[in-house]
Amino acid sequence: MKRFVAVLVLTVLSVLLVSSSALAAQSVPVITGRQRLVDGLRHETFRVRLDDGNVARGNVVTVAKSGRLRVEPVHAGGKTIRGVKTTPKMAAAELPRGGLALMNGGFWLPLAGSKPHGVAATDRVVFTGPKTQWGRPGHRGTLGIRSDGSTIFSRLAGSLRLARPDGKKVAIDDLNYVPLAVGASGDSGELLAYTPPWGTSVKAPSGSIVVSLSHVTLPVIGTASATVGRIAKTTGAVSIPEGGALLVGYGQARARLGGLAVGDEVGVEVGVEPLDVPADTWVESTDLMPGGPLIVRNGKMTNPDDWVKEGFSHQRHNGPRHPRTAVAATGAGEVLLVTVDGRQSHSVGMTMWELADLLLDLGARQGLSLDGGGSTTMTVLGRSRNKISDPRPRPVANGLVARYIPDLTVRDPAKTACPAARVPAVEFADTRGNAHQASIACLAWYRITTGRTASAYRPGQQVTRAQMASFLVRMIDYVAANPSGGTRGRFLAASGARRFNDLPAGSPHTAAISRLAAAGIVAGGPGDLPRSSYGPAQRISRAQMASLLDRAIAYVRGKPLAAGGNVFADDTGVTHEAAINRLAEAGIVQGRSPGLYAPDAPVERAAMASFLQRTVEVFAAAGMTQPPE
Repeated sequence: MKRFVAVLVLTVLSVLLVSSSALAAQSVPVITGRQRLVDGLRHETFRVRLDDGNVARGNVVTVAKSGRLRVEPVHAGGKTIRGVKTTPKMAAAELPRGGLALMNGGFWLPLAGSKPHGVAATDRVVFTGPKTQWGRPGHRGTLGIRSDGSTIFSRLAGSLRLARPDGKKVAIDDLNYVPLAVGASGDSGELLAYTPPWGTSVKAPSGSIVVSLSHVTLPVIGTASATVGRIAKTTGAVSIPEGGALLVGYGQARARLGGLAVGDEVGVEVGVEPLDVPADTWVESTDLMPGGPLIVRNGKMTNPDDWVKEGFSHQRHNGPRHPRTAVAATGAGEVLLVTVDGRQSHSVGMTMWELADLLLDLGARQGLSLDGGGSTTMTVLGRSRNKISDPRPRPVANGLVARYIPDLTVRDPAKTACPAARVPAVEFADTRGNAHQASIACLAWYRITTGRTASAYRPGQQVTRAQMASFLVRMIDYVAANPSGGTRGRFLAASGARRFNDLPAGSPHTAAISRLAAAGIVAGGPGDLPRSSYGPAQRISRAQMASLLDRAIAYVRGKPLAAGGNVFADDTGVTHEAAINRLAEAGIVQGRSPGLYAPDAPVERAAMASFLQRTVEVFAAAGMTQPPE
């Protein structure tokens, strides 16, 4: 008895010590680095001096409320909850789909098919719940994301019920979860539901009754109607119907399925039970990610006693300084993705109290802690930006991605410059089926481009700086010589002084380079070359191409293109960024993938034809030129 009392006293004292030290003052975060990605999305690094003088460092990605940006949960298994990947691997897979930033997500159960702790949903379809804490029902801090990108935070529990044809409603113990017992005689057993996110089959305990339901999708809140397709008493692997669900009852829970017959119409009722907000505020949620604990609510730190009720002890989880991951929302509707390094010399980590203070200092009105420790990882543009505490990246089940959905519109040259009915066919055997085939045919019609031979265009050949000059001169000459009754384009000088000492006298491109130099469209000294050199044999990059096209358009029109927004994340700080943005605004370039322009990549002859074709459309649409007769 004395030993029990002593342990109890020490436990209470430790909680008090943790609470008092954690509530001591800490400095506000100091921003140590800032990267503007696209409009409304930025990445920053910060440093915080804690109450005892130690330092914590971390990363925050701020996602503005915008129709072009969205925060979404992603799962290592793709469309299933089974499987894990490292956060960098998930980030690499999401980057081509506009996933410009991604961090690790919530907690998950390795023995339950990587099931998240709590109620989870993607695209309005629930695929886990209602059990949370290692197989026990309960409320868990959860992030909800609505279709308009707005967020909701609450401590959430779920509920599932089967509405039988006889009017009775019986509990479904969980969705997509391993059975807790083997169904031996005397066991109370469980009634479990399985849907395709679990996989193609499930292992039913001994003596289970399985009921197949066809054409059923489980909503976040509401009732899904279904038809009973098959009933069997079985043991072992059972297939989950595609587009449907499977009910598995074992032990005494089999009685809940008694009396059902093939062809019966039943309902599966899905509900949520939030502690902090009315249940109907979750109706419009399309995505749910459980985490925990909920540490900031309405601009204030939540009661730490509630953290314990969510299943997080002060001694093990809240009180020690660990690497931390959190998601939060500001009063302006911004979403903050936050990681804090820990257990390292450069950053000691944070207690849960310190993490809550950090979120408040960053402007959070709502804030949710997620899986931390060795799982804490922040990636931006596919690259890890924090220092993880484990020797190597830890596989995790899910993450939160900041996805960019640009609204760029690429010009359609068929409207004015290249009417499909008028463009003659060009028989380059190596362009058949090429994505740029129509552009190549149009530019050949304008005589801005020609084949490398009579029958071969060499679409994959990279364009040199010298070749680029000839393309531009032919385009400018055509526009100036073929006005359409509107503003006439400016002519280039018939010749220009030879300004660069590395131009071969016999090159067919030397005259074009000199004429562009006289107009101020080209300059020398790219890369490490001196200003007196042009680098005619160098492959032109997509960024350099943008600047040359931008200057050529401004020269012909007599005024520059309209300034564009910051639509590419990988050209920040690049000399040619403003030109790239103007061309994107004009519909001439669109990038390699959402938010990525690839400024250093070379330009191939096929792609160059499309860039030039859209540029000609700019002039034709403005009434400055017309197609060939």
